[in-house]
Amino acid sequence: MSRHLVRIVACASSLAGLACAHPRSMNVLGPDPSYAPRVKSLAGKPGVPDSATVELARPAFVTLLEVEDGRVTLRFATAEPKPARLGAGTHRLALRAMPRSDSVADSFALLRGVGLERGVPTRVERLGFMPQEICPTSDPEHPSYCPVSPTEPLTKPLKAPANRYLLLIAAADPLTVATLRDRLRSVDLGLRGRELVADVAVRATGVTGERWAAVAVAL
Repeated sequence: MSRHLVRIVACASSLAGLACAHPRSMNVLGPDPSYAPRVKSLAGKPGVPDSATVELARPAFVTLLEVEDGRVTLRFATAEPKPARLGAGTHRLALRAMPRSDSVADSFALLRGVGLERGVPTRVERLGFMPQEICPTSDPEHPSYCPVSPTEPLTKPLKAPANRYLLLIAAADPLTVATLRDRLRSVDLGLRGRELVADVAVRATGVTGERWAAVAVAL
C-alpha cells in the first residue's frame, strides 16, 4: 500500500472518539468551479485538526494549507512525496502536525513574516503634553491623536487573535513544496482574513487561467 493510501482512508466510523466539526466554508475560489471542493468536517482537538474529510466533484490533485496572519503551512499535498490524483468523491485526509510557534526548522512552513500590527490602538505619551492615543477612526497611514485623561492608566496594546483558515485547493496539476515556496513569496502579508486566503490561493496555483478551485474554512 502506498504512502498516500495509508494517509487517505474511508470516511466512516474511524472518526469515533475524535472531536468532529462541520465547518462553514467560504465561497469557492478559482476559475474552474466544476471541481466543487468542499471541506465536510474536521477531526481532532478544537482548532487543531489532525484530519479533514473533503469532497471533490471530479478527480484532482489536492493541497491543504493552513493560512494564518503572517504564516502559511502545508498540512497535506497529493504531490508529496509522489504526485497522486484523488478521485471524485469523499476522502478523509490525515493532516501533518503543525509546527510549534517557535519552530524555525519545519520544512513545511512555506511562508513566515510579520504583517501589520492589529489590536487596541497604541497609547503614547509626549513629554510636556497631555497623554494622547491614536484615535480609533483615524487613517492608519496618517494617524491622528486624541487626548486622554491624565488619571487614566496607560496600557500596552493587546493583540487580537490571528485569523486561521484551512484552505483546500483542487487542481489539474500537482503543487509541490518547491513550487509553493516559490509562488508564495509574493503573497501580500498586509492582507488579513479572507482577503489573505484568496491571495494565497491565487498565488499558490500560479496563472489564473489554470484549472483549479479552492475553498477555505475557519479554524
